[in-house]
Amino acid sequence: MSNKTAVHFGAGNIGRGFVAQFLHASGYQVIFADVNDDIIAELQAADSYHVHEVGENSTSSVVDNFRALNSRTHEAEVVAAIAAAVAAAVAATALALAPAAAPATALVRVAHHAQQILGAEVLLVHVVRLS
Repeated sequence: MSNKTAVHFGAGNIGRGFVAQFLHASGYQVIFADVNDDIIAELQAADSYHVHEVGENSTSSVVDNFRALNSRTHEAEVVAAIAAAVAAAVAATALALAPAAAPATALVRVAHHAQQILGAEVLLVHVVRLS
């Protein structure tokens, strides 16, 4: 088990299939934080999942060593989990959802300063605008 931990806000397709796969391949335990009950439940029930890259040199990789927390209902656990790296891949529309996304929104704002506050090695922020 890795001693490097990344708290990742957003367990959607980009979060699971790109950012978390990158962090996992870099030796991080990934902790997903999201407000989507279904995605969190699926991740909590799984020991691992597959990421398939398509194209000329398609590849498949396995992501394991992760946890999933609902940032709306388990805010204190999410705050406690913020560690060596913080990554965010949250749709801009999700940030506008209140109060449901309020804890996640506040944590994404905190993530802005995580590198100085926590001495983080990595700060990767990816915001997707859906419109």
